[in-house]
Amino acid sequence: MCLPPSDVPCFVTKVPPRILEDDPRNIRNLYEQLRDELENIEEILEGLRRDVRRLKVLLLILCVLLVILLVTR
Repeated sequence: MCLPPSDVPCFVTKVPPRILEDDPRNIRNLYEQLRDELENIEEILEGLRRDVRRLKVLLLILCVLLVILLVTR
């Protein structure tokens, strides 16, 4: 049995705007989310770079101390 057009729920005949994937608002929001995620990743990478620099300095100091210890024996 077919329902007359007036009895058909609106979601059957019309797609709500929030579902449209091509909606510029959705694309803009997705772009902003991705940009924020990229900024977060860049901050994490910068922190890792600082940690690597510190570890290199500590390793260099450790090597110098080891050489001094071996030479003075």
